This record gives sequence, C-alpha cells and structure tokens, in this order.
Amino acid sequence: MKNLTLFTQIPTHLFIGKLTLAAILVVSVIGQVSAQRSNILPIELSDFSITPSTIDTTNSSQSVTVTVRVTNAITDVSQVKVGFRSLTGNQFVFVSLESSHRISGNARDGIYSAAAIFPQYSKAGTWQVFEIQVFDSLSNYRNLSGTELAARGITAQLQVISNNEDLTPPEISDFSFTPSAIDTTNGSQTVTVTVRATDAKAGVDSISVSFSRTGDDYAYPVSMNRISGDDKDGVYRGVYIFGQNTPSGLYGVRVSAYDLLGNVKSLYLAERGYPSQLKITSARPAIVSVAGRVTTANRRGISRALIRMTDGKGVVRATYTNSFGYYSFASVEAGQTLILDVRAKSYNFTQPTQVVSLNGNLSTVNFTSY
Repeated sequence: MKNLTLFTQIPTHLFIGKLTLAAILVVSVIGQVSAQRSNILPIELSDFSITPSTIDTTNSSQSVTVTVRVTNAITDVSQVKVGFRSLTGNQFVFVSLESSHRISGNARDGIYSAAAIFPQYSKAGTWQVFEIQVFDSLSNYRNLSGTELAARGITAQLQVISNNEDLTPPEISDFSFTPSAIDTTNGSQTVTVTVRATDAKAGVDSISVSFSRTGDDYAYPVSMNRISGDDKDGVYRGVYIFGQNTPSGLYGVRVSAYDLLGNVKSLYLAERGYPSQLKITSARPAIVSVAGRVTTANRRGISRALIRMTDGKGVVRATYTNSFGYYSFASVEAGQTLILDVRAKSYNFTQPTQVVSLNGNLSTVNFTSY
C-alpha cells in the first residue's frame, strides 16, 4: 500500500456531523484555536485494509475489521476515525480506533485494528471508505476525503447484501419545551425540551435540538438524553440554561432525529402544530462575542494581523490573529454599532474596514486580502 503523508491543520470539516447549524462549527473552532498548537510535522498512513470484503446484514448486524498503520515522529497519535458510506443510499458507518486498539508498535508508530459494526437493515450494494481522520495528542488533525483517498491509492470497498433494508428515518411523534417565554434580566433561566421519537427497524441513535435567534449566526444546542422507553420508541429530554446576558428576541427551534444508519428526519414544528419559538426578554444589555478570520484570496490564514474594534462609545480594543488567521473579542455589549479594521504587513485588503450592527454573537466578520 502506498504511504500517505498527512499534515495537521485546523479542521474545516467535521468528521461526521449531526449539526444543528454551521455556526456551531465556526464558533467551536474559534473557541478552540487559541488552545491548539501548530504541528506541521508529517503523519504517515500505510497498510490500510478492511476484512471481510462482503457481508450480509439481512438477519443481523455484521462486523468489518479495519486495520491501519499510523506514524508521527514528533507527537503521539491519539485517535484514528474511519467512515464508510453507501454509494447507493445516504447511509454511514463509522469506527474510532483509540490507543486501546493499537495491536503493535507505539503511539508514534503503531498498527491499529478495530471492528466497524454494520447494523442489520443496512443499505444493500457497494460501500466505500470515504473519509479518514487522524488526531494527535495536541488535538490537531488531518481529514482526507474520498477523492483525496482515491488519489493516494485508498479505494477500499465493501459489498453489503441485504434483503431487508431500512431507508426510513425516525418519526418524531411528540415535541414540547417549557416554559415558552423567559426573562433573563435578573439571572439565568432554564428551558426543558422533551421529544418522543420512534424507529421500528434500526432504532433511534440521537436527537438534535437547538435554539437560534432570528438574524443571528449562533445556535444554542441542547444535549438530549433518553429518559424512558428504548431506541425503537423512546422519550428524550434535555435542559438548556440561558445566561443572564442572553439577548432578547424570538428564538426558533430546530429538531432532528437520526437512526443508527444515518437516516434523518427534521421536523418543521409549525406545520405540525408544535411550539416553534421561544421568547426571551432581558432589560440588561447582552454580553456577546465578535470573531472572524483573516485570509488570503485562496483562503490561507494570515497570522499576526492586527484587528482593531471601536465600539459605540469610542473605546478601541485590539487583538492579533493566531497562526490560522482567527481572532475574537469576548465580553462585548450588544445593541451597538462597531467599526472593525485590519492591518497586516505586506497585505492589502478588499474591505479593510467593516461596520457591523451587533445584536448577538457574531462569528463571521472576515477580512480577505488581494
């Protein structure tokens, strides 16, 4: 097998996503980037294989053994993730290879092997390894997509036989949240969300719920856990605590249910007669954040770019971008107009100054050089 040289970089794509909003990813990356360290040393993959090459999931789940050698001369490898995708249907199976799955070698040069479980009712036909991620001990990682894998000689395919496929997503049979209105003027407030979901074959894997204010690019995800029933018919509940500085406004709700095969059902609440908006009132100015990225025309991050932010009272704050071009300002009072400008040695910008109205968290105030 041809060796693959991988270079760690800031993630721009989730390995497999049960996402509520793209904004969650953006804010998450910005929040983590200051804690991450750059690792430009190569990671190598070799000896990748899957066995067996054909399975039958008609009557039961089946396992496929994934084996790969991973080498990193400087930092320890902490995790390898491999994703399979059906080429004839939108279904996915994933396996995570941890240090406990290392069968020989060490954290800097080791062979890992673990079983990927293909559930009963999987889609019949050809499945392919479409994505591999390698993480190091500094939380850096490199993602290779299907086309990148093919270009490097990884074209592993699996044939799945199934006379009893499950192509139907879960059904959301009940939804509620309480209370429907909160006032965060004097302190934090709690909202409880309850969802009932059913899936007769593969079973419900997870429930995704998030609140987002109209016009904002930020979402408030609710962690949902099953409190009764089972994966075929269960009740899920989650609690979100909205802080004292949560901006006033109407917050829409998004709800999705996923089964074990990746079939997903997103519920349009208003059409089903369920509550679809949370009203939040606060007499205090909200405290939010402003963030973004400075890049070249080809989207390469520019480090050490100076970002200045002038608020409505004329107060100027400044910060520098990190090695990936990201910057952020925390503890900014909402309800005002901000002026942001960028300066970077040897770079000119198409729009070096931006004026923004700050009504909530902003994570995409970006600058691009030419």
